[in-house]
Amino acid sequence: MMQNLLLSAAISLLTSGFVVFVLRTYISERIKAKIQAQYSERLESMKISLKAEADKELERIRSDIRIAAAEREFRFQRLHEKRANILADIYATLREVYDCLKAYVNSFEATGAPSRQERFKELRAAHQKFRTAYMGNVIFVPQETAAKLEDINQSLVTAGNMFALMVDSPNAIAPMKVWGEVESKVDGEIKQALKELEAAFRRLVGEDN
Repeated sequence: MMQNLLLSAAISLLTSGFVVFVLRTYISERIKAKIQAQYSERLESMKISLKAEADKELERIRSDIRIAAAEREFRFQRLHEKRANILADIYATLREVYDCLKAYVNSFEATGAPSRQERFKELRAAHQKFRTAYMGNVIFVPQETAAKLEDINQSLVTAGNMFALMVDSPNAIAPMKVWGEVESKVDGEIKQALKELEAAFRRLVGEDN
């Protein structure tokens, strides 16, 4: 009888321990599963939040780049327009020097036209105007083009001085010969150089033709 009681108690104890173990394991797994689910949910939420922030930051950077690019393009456009206007002014003043020189050395004098002395004064004034326009904006002129400008300017000055000293002077020797040489230079070499300079200026401002 006693043995049956002991056996029954032992079985009951083992059964109770097993039930407790099973319940503890079940509860533990449920807790782990719940924690894992919460962790996964928070992790996913964090990933979504981080991605949204990253996308927002990326879009901000892209926007800043677009704005910066637009600002650079605007500044470049303004600079290009300014440079084109400056080059146009320089060429216009140089062309004026050429026209005044051509008028000064012209062998044909129309009735009522300005005297040769007046034309010489106009030539000097035009040259001073060119020097002011050019020297004040030389930084906008490419080096190669500046060299062409200087060469043409020197040719104009040389032709004008030669005519003034060797033709338009009371002490001129063989003025007619020199006169012909100067006119030939003005209508030939200098005129051609101006055409080449005009083509170079057109290329600089974006006109290929």
